Amino acid sequence: MTMKIIILSPNADLLFTDELKGKIKSAGEVVFIKDIKPLLDVPELYNSEQKIVAIDPDFCEWSVPKDVIKKNEKR
Repeated sequence: MTMKIIILSPNADLLFTDELKGKIKSAGEVVFIKDIKPLLDVPELYNSEQKIVAIDPDFCEWSVPKDVIKKNEKR
């Protein structure tokens, strides 16, 4: 089974070169989320699939609310 890799970054186009994207894709299915929104509004975070989540501090202003962590602990 391929691991899903979710990258939350409004700067993804600047930070990830084509070469780097290729390397990441070799490790799993990659989903880039570039639009800044509350983490609770990112449905990809709240399914039962195993995943790797990379959060750019610019996406969430260096803060992850307790509600987000608790919602994921239940899975």
